[in-house]
Amino acid sequence: MEIKKVAVIGAGTMGSGIAAHIANSGTPVVLLDLPSDGDDRNARAQHAIERMVNEKSSPFMSRRAIALVDVGNLEDHLDLLADVDWIIEAIDENLSAKQALFEKIENIKKHETLVSSNTATLLLRELSEKRSASFKAHFCITHFFNPPRHLPLLEMVSTNETDPETVATLSAFCDLHLGKKILHCKDSVGFIANRLGLYWMTTAMHEAEKHSLDVDEADALLSAVLGVPKTGVFALADLIGLDLLPEVYRGYANHLSKHDDFITHGSFPTFLNELIQQGNCGIKTGKGFYSKSTDPSQPTLIFDLNERIYKPCTKGTETAARVTKTSLLSAITQDTSAASFLRATLLRTFNYAIALMPDVTENLHDIDQAMVLGFGWKQGPFEMMDNLSHKSVHSLFKEAGMTPPAFISETREQKFYFEKKGKNFYLTRNLQEKEIVFSERELSLSQIKKRAQPVLKNNSASVWNIGDGVLCFEFTTKMNVLDKDTFALILKTIQVIGQGDEEFKALVIYNEGKHFSVGANLNQFLYAINTASWDDVENFLEAGQTTYRALQQAPFPTVAAPAGMVLGGGCEMMMHCSAIQAFSETQCGLVEFNVGFVPGWGGCKEMVFRSLGKASLLDQNDDTKNDPLPALMYVFDRIRLATVSKSAADAQDIGYMSPTNDGITMNKNYLLYDAKQRALDLLKAGYKPRRERSTTFTSSEIKDALSVRIDTLAKQGKALAHDQVVLHALADVLTLHNVPVASDSHAEQDFLNAERRAFVSLCQTEGTAERVEYMLAHGKPLRN
Repeated sequence: MEIKKVAVIGAGTMGSGIAAHIANSGTPVVLLDLPSDGDDRNARAQHAIERMVNEKSSPFMSRRAIALVDVGNLEDHLDLLADVDWIIEAIDENLSAKQALFEKIENIKKHETLVSSNTATLLLRELSEKRSASFKAHFCITHFFNPPRHLPLLEMVSTNETDPETVATLSAFCDLHLGKKILHCKDSVGFIANRLGLYWMTTAMHEAEKHSLDVDEADALLSAVLGVPKTGVFALADLIGLDLLPEVYRGYANHLSKHDDFITHGSFPTFLNELIQQGNCGIKTGKGFYSKSTDPSQPTLIFDLNERIYKPCTKGTETAARVTKTSLLSAITQDTSAASFLRATLLRTFNYAIALMPDVTENLHDIDQAMVLGFGWKQGPFEMMDNLSHKSVHSLFKEAGMTPPAFISETREQKFYFEKKGKNFYLTRNLQEKEIVFSERELSLSQIKKRAQPVLKNNSASVWNIGDGVLCFEFTTKMNVLDKDTFALILKTIQVIGQGDEEFKALVIYNEGKHFSVGANLNQFLYAINTASWDDVENFLEAGQTTYRALQQAPFPTVAAPAGMVLGGGCEMMMHCSAIQAFSETQCGLVEFNVGFVPGWGGCKEMVFRSLGKASLLDQNDDTKNDPLPALMYVFDRIRLATVSKSAADAQDIGYMSPTNDGITMNKNYLLYDAKQRALDLLKAGYKPRRERSTTFTSSEIKDALSVRIDTLAKQGKALAHDQVVLHALADVLTLHNVPVASDSHAEQDFLNAERRAFVSLCQTEGTAERVEYMLAHGKPLRN
């Protein structure tokens, strides 16, 4: 069965977020909620869409995704469920309400339509106990994590009554189209992530109170030492909603044995209930453990766990700075209240994680994955125990007066994770070795590097053979900044591949760092500015332009596979490849304006031709006869605003990527595989490099229009003194003003010459020097 259309019932935060993310995959969605009073009975669902569109970090990746969601209500539009392939229930955690809804769904859905519940607290067997065998065969739990767009974990629960084909179909769709890591859980309350995560949160809260820590100090310690997100537990509780936590706890308690450690040690402290009684339930009420003023000049307040009053937040930043570089073992074994807090929290969490096997899950790897992917930890509890060594963990339990878990006693000389002959294994609860198996699509550069040597290498990059005649170029500098060594190795790689008709035939540019590339090494430019080495700047620009043109004109496919931030020169490199296969959450942009420059490695040139080509974008080869002013004004504003895409789909809308020529991978683990396949597909299609482009327009008229635009921005206070200097330089580039050209027919090289001229000129201004220095010192742009 193929999932072509989905319905989500429940337009709350979770339901609407799930609907938005399904739309992000290009799949049409129907979003239903209860009917509203008044003329617009669809208002609940419609308002959810409007809210998401206006959120700072929108659940939608692009405008196109918004258009894929249709809204309705459960009285007037229930019949729409007969036309979908998957129905997701995401209403309140009320068993009887869910059961009543499932009865309605069963009476209207197609026989083969799949149904799932997004519950976090109820059991599958409870939800389906009144339904037919046919319904049960097509029913399971799909537990998304909030926000669904950004958190990759999805817990799936099925029973022996569930048709395996149902599980396989949903798993494949969520994996490939929604980018989710699916953990198959037993039908036990809380599943894996929330069961352990909630226990960890309550334990940390109790221990913070016991050791007299402020909430900001406790959160900073958990983040800096344990590698959990900066929200720690108290800010995380504010985000979730304090009033929801006791409800979840009570739901779990109803299903667990009274001897379960969740019951004996996992209940919430009294101060949480006091805050709830005061109406201070976290971010949604404006006050919880933290109280942030809307006035930025006012300090953030924190709730004192002992005195039960709000006071200024003072210790968090200092604590984080003090312990950031401390090893985990050192941080938890010192004779301080902070170390005691961390030690007690960790040991109880370790103990409970081990206790979850086998009733909740059969293997420890799933537990680690649940905490990493669902709660954002850098390492799961079993990975942390390996980091500490099992011998040390055993001793810590003994010193704390706790009985070491048998699993730790049995593995004191072993690790939970280990490698053998280039393969990864973990220990089962029965101390058996089990291989961590990767699918064909999970092509991993880190795994390739364990068993192979680079084809080429220098101080800034490496080149790897990823099979089928495809090479992978990997940046290896800090933040993957670009320098002359990077360019030199790219050119050498192109020479090695040659015509693509021998050992190697295609090139993928990819790395597994947090960011694809943040652009040029600004320190090189600052040094050149301070030493007035203008020839060095010119040579560096020419080296980059030559390299990018070589990528663009190579006789074989070159595919960029970006993820994370792709800024400045990184974005320009991506734009010069034959094709782009980007991770869905890629954020790219030409941000040179922020440091007082214009794009100098072909970014202006590429945006001009893409915008003049409009819909055709990357594959536009013919001269355009359209009015060039709107296109050039669009490019001017994108570069002026240093526009960074919010996603790969947004990058297609902006013009950094092509909607027709470039692809998007939703699951980051598949990015390298998809990029490699993209290169091979281009070869099969008879790849030929794009021919040179040119365009015709009268430069002087457009330069005058851009000058008027700059004057208007200055009068509106939107362009300060040096902004205007940079903008006039940009206008010169876009219109080829003061650059010798043969005629009104403008070739690509003309724009490259203009970029170099403007860039070197800006290097010689005091305002640009100030911007570069400020960015390097503070990590944010200076306006001067």
